[in-house]
Amino acid sequence: MIIINNNSILRSPPKLLHPDQIIVFNAIRYSVDICEVTFNRLEKNLFDFTFTPQNGNFISLIFSDVWTIINNATILKKVIKKHFNIDDNDPLLIGLKKLEGLRNSNQHIEERIDQIKSFDDLPPIYGVISWLSKEDENSDEGMLSIIYSGTINKDKVTHPVNPADKINRKKVNDIKFTGIERKGRTDIFFETSVYINKIMDDIKNIIDHFEIKISEDLKDVDYSDRHKSDIIIQLKTKEVIV
Repeated sequence: MIIINNNSILRSPPKLLHPDQIIVFNAIRYSVDICEVTFNRLEKNLFDFTFTPQNGNFISLIFSDVWTIINNATILKKVIKKHFNIDDNDPLLIGLKKLEGLRNSNQHIEERIDQIKSFDDLPPIYGVISWLSKEDENSDEGMLSIIYSGTINKDKVTHPVNPADKINRKKVNDIKFTGIERKGRTDIFFETSVYINKIMDDIKNIIDHFEIKISEDLKDVDYSDRHKSDIIIQLKTKEVIV
């Protein structure tokens, strides 16, 4: 999946755009790119983990990738909502709206630790991830894997099932993340789940929408003169011993 292609206006904006618009484009592009490269790594690592179990540090990387996607997808939603005056409940953004509660728990994890001590039915503070994977794309059999973050001090844990009740032709399916969300500013906390695959589909739909809208808005404008992006500077240095 390539969400923003190399020739996209989001990646190389026309010089005729106002500088403020370019800053917004940069925020959109980087939040999307970070989600995409992280998701690609996550898919690979989940597949590898299924058939070649790794150590604890590898598990931390998996959860880090999930939280990175949740965080940057939320940034994308907030940028679009503010700078394009699109409501949370608009069909374009509704898929990412659910992420904010999870992201807030992660951003305020030091507070959540004290707030959820008396809740026995909540998932671990860093969440639970489950997924389906299979070695042979043409097989009807797969492996359901679940990782509970951290030390589990419960007598029993529940495990998810394949919500589609079938396996598609992807090697990694139904990447489900379950975490903790707070209801407004109350003392009520509850379990909430999102599908990381669905998040990525929603992000792609958002970008496809904006690509079409931008092309329509600039259809009568010559925007061949475009900015260069991601300039890299490297300077060779030599240590001076005094």
